Amino acid sequence: MTLITMNRRGIGYFMAELLIVTLGVSISLFMANQLDKLKRQNTEYEVLSVIKKNLQRDSLMVHYQIMVLDKLIDYTDRLHADTIKESLDSLNICLDGVCSYSSTILTEVGFMEMTNNQIVLSNDTLYRAVLDYYTTTNDLFREWRDIDKKYILDDVIPFVIDHFENLTIYDTPEGSRFGFSEWPDEKSLKQHAFQNRLVTNLIYKKNILAITKVVEQKNNQLLTFVQKDLTRFKK
Repeated sequence: MTLITMNRRGIGYFMAELLIVTLGVSISLFMANQLDKLKRQNTEYEVLSVIKKNLQRDSLMVHYQIMVLDKLIDYTDRLHADTIKESLDSLNICLDGVCSYSSTILTEVGFMEMTNNQIVLSNDTLYRAVLDYYTTTNDLFREWRDIDKKYILDDVIPFVIDHFENLTIYDTPEGSRFGFSEWPDEKSLKQHAFQNRLVTNLIYKKNILAITKVVEQKNNQLLTFVQKDLTRFKK
């Protein structure tokens, strides 16, 4: 065997080994990328699944809240219009409605998991829709809910306690309830200070109702979007 043949064989072996190493590294990188991609997909699927459950829960709560707000507006409007003549029980239901406030809080478990772990959804349109729902929409919803709550707790309830005789307050698992032990003086219900508070209460409740309906609409749209996007993980 000549030196040239040995050198050729050595170069051949070297090239083969280099090719094997290169292929090995490429395969390792490919497998690492695939595992990383699979991990990100699983994480995204889990987050979207939680968001879906949150939206489903909120859908029921928001729908119920709309019905409650409709009733509170009706109770307040009846007191303001002085149309309650039938019974003391009816009057007490309306007074208790006037002293009630919206308390619905949107469920943010999935959204907080997404933001805390800096997870960016691969569907950019869906990602922006999720951000809009849990920031812009929810912030407005929370702002008016807190305004209404503060007004009821800091103004309406103290006024009712200070200016109405025969008032009864009793505690329930849902909170305090207000009513009269006997029919109050008509003048106390018609006093301007109380009527003005009823008008303000109506304004706040109607604003919250309008915002809550927007939340319901966006909730339904986002839930449909999330459910549709989740199907691609099953293919």
